[in-house]
Amino acid sequence: FPDGSLLTVRDYTYPMVDMYCYLNGYYDMDRKKLVNDYEYLEKISEAQCASVEWQNSDLSMQGMFSQYLHESDILALLMAEKGISDVNQSLVDTIDQHFVVKCLLGRG
Repeated sequence: FPDGSLLTVRDYTYPMVDMYCYLNGYYDMDRKKLVNDYEYLEKISEAQCASVEWQNSDLSMQGMFSQYLHESDILALLMAEKGISDVNQSLVDTIDQHFVVKCLLGRG
């Protein structure tokens, strides 16, 4: 990642899930509570969405989808047997936009 941190991707079908969870801090939370306490999960999501600067955003589903397609080469490398060792800022931005759009839809 651009900040020098490392992540081992375990979801080779859709590696964005691992990166999304990592970047949003889900791997640092109490997993048992996240999995077994839906109210806790909703509170966490609401708090995270409230802290996101999306009010002045011009994001759209089409824009997010277009950016995702733009990053398809990086995703293909992540899913490859050898993998990649660097996630660029553009992919991090795509994941951030994905999160904001989910917040706008009420599913952070």
